[in-house]
Amino acid sequence: MNTTFKTILRKHHYQLMAKLGTQEREKMDLQICDHFKRHISLPNHAVIAGYSPIKNECSPLPILEDLVRYQHVLALPAILGKGKPLVFRAWCPGDAMDVGEYGILEPRNDAPLVNPSVLVVPMVGFDVNGYRLGHGGGFYDRTIEMIRKHQSLLCIGIAYHFQQIERLPAEAHDCRMDYIVTDKEVLAFS
Repeated sequence: MNTTFKTILRKHHYQLMAKLGTQEREKMDLQICDHFKRHISLPNHAVIAGYSPIKNECSPLPILEDLVRYQHVLALPAILGKGKPLVFRAWCPGDAMDVGEYGILEPRNDAPLVNPSVLVVPMVGFDVNGYRLGHGGGFYDRTIEMIRKHQSLLCIGIAYHFQQIERLPAEAHDCRMDYIVTDKEVLAFS
């Protein structure tokens, strides 16, 4: 039942996100960046992994471009295959990219692997308890669980305010976010 419900929610939220015009999306992405800058404290010289947006997701690029100024190491994920955790490769705005699995832009294979201490996580939806609805592949849940076994990891989901769902059916493998930043507010869960 949870899988069917989540599939219906994904479809609904994909439709909502697709309705945004380019200018409206860019404005909301900048509002998310502003909330992130004003409300999220990051450790000095952190390794921060973002993502390449797909399916009309909000873009973390304004956030990442801002963080370059603070001497953080930036990274983007690479998919190694279905059922495997993500790996992260160093990245800077303007770096050459390859098209990876599922057509997602990734840093080139020769970019150094890094271990992030902060993840900026994409979301199709989220709830008031800090749980996220992803695209359904489980990549982030597997990755977060694996990293947290070895080190601390700050997980910050970003989404548009209208992607909020009252309550998602959380399953044992679902990882909760520490923060969720939207164009309207910042929610803290840690």
